[in-house]
Formats: sequence, structure tokens, C-alpha cells
Amino acid sequence: MATPTTATAGSVPSLAEYVVTTPGVCSGQPRIAGTRIKVKHVYIWIERMGMTPAQVVAEYPHLTMAQVHAALAYYWSHQGEIQQDIVNEENLVAELRAKAGPSKFQERLAEQDAADHPLPPG
Repeated sequence: MATPTTATAGSVPSLAEYVVTTPGVCSGQPRIAGTRIKVKHVYIWIERMGMTPAQVVAEYPHLTMAQVHAALAYYWSHQGEIQQDIVNEENLVAELRAKAGPSKFQERLAEQDAADHPLPPG
């Protein structure tokens, strides 16, 4: 478990001061200190969605470039752990969606689509 330490005046914070894990906060997953933004979110925004670190800071102005880059550095140092968190979350979402079935909105769209296409497929 990483916990933030207090940097002395004029010193440069270490990676451990930017990224923390706290049991009971964000499921104990690594996050940017002082926020609820997980390291995996920063990775997904930048590596999967193609955002730049500057775009992340513009979208989340309470973050700094140093925090965003520290989150990426943490990801690349703990890639297996973070990737497993991502897979676990994707599996949970898929399981919950399967249990819930289609939403009322999805059902209504399907009904409208069927009404717009009176001929059977094929």
C-alpha cells in the first residue's frame, strides 16, 4: 500500500506522492493522490481513446501534467496488475448487462426499428 508523504519545501514530489492506494477508496485500486481518478482511467483515456495528457488536464483541470504522467509511469511499472483490473471491470460490466437484459429504451428502439422495416429479414 502506497501512502503519500509530505515533500519538503522546494523538493520535487516522488511517484509515490502522486499515486496512492487506500483500502476502501476506489476499491483499493491505484489512483491519483487527492482524487478518485484511477490510474487505469488515465491509461484508457490516453492509450485507448487517444487523448493527449494535455487534453486530460483540460478535461479534468484539477489534475496537473505531473499527475497524469505519474499515473502513466505507474501504469507502465504495474502493467499486469492494471490490465487485470481493467479485464475484471469489463467482465463485471458484461455480467451485469447480461443479467439486466435490454433497457426500456433499447426495447422501444427495437420496436420502432421493426415498425420501420415491415418485411422479415432474408
